[in-house]
Amino acid sequence: MIQHILKLIWNQRRQNGWLWAELLLVSVILWFLVDYLYVMGRTYTKPMGFDIEHTYFLAFDNLAEGATCYIPKEERERTDGALMLELLDRLRSNPGVEAVCYADMGVPYRLGNRQMNWSIDTVVVNLRYRQVSPDYFRVFGSRDEPERNEALAAALREADAVVLSEDFARREYPDFRPAVGQEVTSYSERKYKVTGLCSVSRPSRYEREVPFVYIPLPASYLEEGGFDGNMQSLEVAMRVRPEADTPEFIDRLRAELKTQARAGNFYLLDIVPFSTLRAEYIRGYGLENEARTYVAIAVFLLVNIFLGVIGTFWFRSEYRKGEMGLRMALGSSRGQLRGILAGEGLMLLALAFVPAFVVSFNIAQLEWLDTELLPFTAGRFLACQAITFCVIAGMIVCGVWYPARQAARME
Repeated sequence: MIQHILKLIWNQRRQNGWLWAELLLVSVILWFLVDYLYVMGRTYTKPMGFDIEHTYFLAFDNLAEGATCYIPKEERERTDGALMLELLDRLRSNPGVEAVCYADMGVPYRLGNRQMNWSIDTVVVNLRYRQVSPDYFRVFGSRDEPERNEALAAALREADAVVLSEDFARREYPDFRPAVGQEVTSYSERKYKVTGLCSVSRPSRYEREVPFVYIPLPASYLEEGGFDGNMQSLEVAMRVRPEADTPEFIDRLRAELKTQARAGNFYLLDIVPFSTLRAEYIRGYGLENEARTYVAIAVFLLVNIFLGVIGTFWFRSEYRKGEMGLRMALGSSRGQLRGILAGEGLMLLALAFVPAFVVSFNIAQLEWLDTELLPFTAGRFLACQAITFCVIAGMIVCGVWYPARQAARME
């Protein structure tokens, strides 16, 4: 059968030559589009490294001097930070609240970040860092790993402790491989001990993993007035128990906190779901619109290629109805006619795909592909080539199925 199809292709080599060239060009272009969609799909579906389900952001602000409830500094018995810690302790005692944490530029989907040089012996790398309270991992840790969340929270309570992203070193910094118990030095020459390794997190579903160093934000800093007059910079987050996560519970909690916060020179602005912060973060950076635009362009080109390939093979099959009728008169069955038409198209695709494979590989070596979100690997290349071949093969079968069916029905 294969030898017979090759003979048919050779006998019509003038017409098939143009079709072969078209399939070669389409294979390269479609592979490029498939690679982009593959990268975007893999990036979007990767684990985030944290969980924001049933979590809320508590936004606070400062009272202006001269406000009715404002307490002058000389009349205050305790700092605003100490009063905030007391408020958070009362919040933790609420039966509907699972965990509460505070941070300084440390919670997800907040604009801005901090970076610092970190070193192990003579190896120096620049990493982002977050200052968080130990319960950060209880608030944002995976719900499937409660024991690990508790272990990371305990690890961050140790003296001079840091928690590092566990697998970033294998990809980003092969010479920087921290382990639990190892000592790392910050840019300010302060030494820390690695007490835990956590999952690598991502800023959003449209961005790649970012390694972080988690540093404890001590309660003593708040008690000494570190955030007095700057309470809007303190990030407070809480996780609500799933059975208590209702609009009525949040409204009641909002009213209680607004009353309890009047003891200091700060007040509760609002309680906002982290899903809302995520939407604002993505909109602020234009990530979703950019991704949607590129995906829409890729899908539009994909549809045009689909219609072009189907149209070409449909016309080719209709043009050969006379030949199909003659084959039936000579004894060919209807199934054989359909097999010949589809087989010719698939054989032409196979012959065109070999040089297209070589051209695509050379394009990849020129670094025209997106390697920021997903590194270029043999697995990625072969997966996209296999998807491309199957998609074009499906187009060819669709293009010849109906004309072949009509030809096979001829008396």
